[in-house]
Amino acid sequence: MGAIGFLAAAVVLAVLPLIFVVGANVVVDPYDELGNRLIREPLVQVAQAEKIRLFEALRDKPHAVIFGSSRMMEIEPSVFHPSGFNFAVNSALPEDFLAQILWLGERNAVPLEAVIGVDFDVFNPAIATDPRLLATRFLYRLVADFPEIKELAFAREDDHLISGFWRKYFSRRMLADSMRAVRANLRGLPKRATYSANGLLSRDEDLKKRAREGWSLTIAPEIFAAYVKEKFSGYDAISRARMSIVEKTLQRLSSGGSSITIALTPYHPALLDHIERDPTLSRRLREVRLMLESLSARYGARFVDATNIERIGCRATEMWDVVHLMPECAERFALGLQS
Repeated sequence: MGAIGFLAAAVVLAVLPLIFVVGANVVVDPYDELGNRLIREPLVQVAQAEKIRLFEALRDKPHAVIFGSSRMMEIEPSVFHPSGFNFAVNSALPEDFLAQILWLGERNAVPLEAVIGVDFDVFNPAIATDPRLLATRFLYRLVADFPEIKELAFAREDDHLISGFWRKYFSRRMLADSMRAVRANLRGLPKRATYSANGLLSRDEDLKKRAREGWSLTIAPEIFAAYVKEKFSGYDAISRARMSIVEKTLQRLSSGGSSITIALTPYHPALLDHIERDPTLSRRLREVRLMLESLSARYGARFVDATNIERIGCRATEMWDVVHLMPECAERFALGLQS
């Protein structure tokens, strides 16, 4: 074998391990980013991807679909229609709504009734696009080219041959997670997410604990302060980009013939009181209300301000924490959203 042959063999031997690493990571997809689902359960479940799996398993296209963050995950979709589906995902931003609706549009499944729960804090320009949407590549690609989306995805990828997203697929650390995912599936571990077939989240462990011990919500000052810092720091103006994304979402729903309800989601009275006492945040809340009311009127949507839980017939003791409603309160919220 000549020098060229030795060189070729050396290159092949050097590249083969890399091909194995990339191939295994792409096939297993341990973080559920590519939508392969060639193994039953990924190592890390992402609600954006999981809700799509549940939707694809439906026999019929749902008449009503709920969009929103985790605050909307426990809203029973059958309240709106027997074939309703809950598409809410953790920390949803307007980017999530638009991506999901475009995904539904590709499948001719835009719902006849859409219920959108909007969190007041999503219009804080200091909050970047959630990494879970960025990571759910097969969904994020639908909105990635919108100028507003590019503005909001602060961690942009450079024009390199291998982008920041793909670079980790060459990682041995990801390979280790891929092997962990394979082992977990071979052992047949139970599914960790507690979603029903219609996308409804059930907090089984919390419900069992409440039944055994009751539920007394104590808002620790440090937890309260951390939440306020995370959600409201830098909220010096309304994100026009996100308002534009909300409008694009409403445009697509309206053109698809959807009946639309938009709701500003609830807060624990202590947190709402903090917002209303803070001059900057109270001004932002008024601006968000006015802008959503204006957009709702423009696209024939119904607007509901549910930031104050008393308006939906709930008490502070019917909340799991400062933003999430217990099932009984969530049901009253849903009934109040019916058009």
